[in-house]
Amino acid sequence: MAEWAPFQVMAWIAGPFALLLAYTIAVWSGKTPLAALLRRIHLRHEALLRLARAAASAEGQISQFCQQKPLAVVGASLFSLMTGCAMLLEYWVTLKFLGIQVNLFQAIAVLTAALMAFLFPLPGGLGALEASQVLAMTALGFNPALGLSASLLIRARDISLGGLGLLWAGVLARQAAPAVAPTQIVE
Repeated sequence: MAEWAPFQVMAWIAGPFALLLAYTIAVWSGKTPLAALLRRIHLRHEALLRLARAAASAEGQISQFCQQKPLAVVGASLFSLMTGCAMLLEYWVTLKFLGIQVNLFQAIAVLTAALMAFLFPLPGGLGALEASQVLAMTALGFNPALGLSASLLIRARDISLGGLGLLWAGVLARQAAPAVAPTQIVE
């Protein structure tokens, strides 16, 4: 991957986004591409037929929502784009903190590996995140220990934010709890 041209890296990243955009446009215009695909496959099992009906129903509802509330869809899409940019900036700062000099394409590729790790059926991507970062850093020609360091920083951030959230929830729960008078046990 280290010798990949930037356009090759971007093609691997932009491809799924282009498919998602094409799917969104199709559904927005009232089409049901997934349901149509499932109808073309000869479904013999009842469970697959139920899945095809559910997909058609879901796509119909999505299409209806997109047509009735286009500003909500555009707003949510822009918010999602801003969130992605913030995540990329955060990850780039993390790599800079570790002394890793990467360009935009490399940062996107390594962040994509980190995000894909959470798709594995493991609690919190435990082990998968670390492996993805080691593999991505190795593929980019960096020391694999830097990948492990990046994943440990990600874990430290997640645990810190989770701990702060628990503390905050505890404070709010104490404030909201009504004062209970002690009761006497009568025998």
